[in-house]
Amino acid sequence: MLEKLDLIQIRQIVEEGLRPLKSTLRNLEADSRKMRKDINSITAFFDSEYLDLRKRVESLEEKVGIVN
Repeated sequence: MLEKLDLIQIRQIVEEGLRPLKSTLRNLEADSRKMRKDINSITAFFDSEYLDLRKRVESLEEKVGIVN
């Protein structure tokens, strides 16, 4: 039967093995947050550009007389 000291040693070995994995997960989370922020910025930019162009097209359509 395992003794308390054996269990403590097993736990330490497992924790040492998981340490690099935890570090990698933290890095992935940080990268994921940055990518989400970048995507949101890009989306906001193109949304505003689209709305701006849409207004210009509507204005031109109105002036030319081809309003739907």
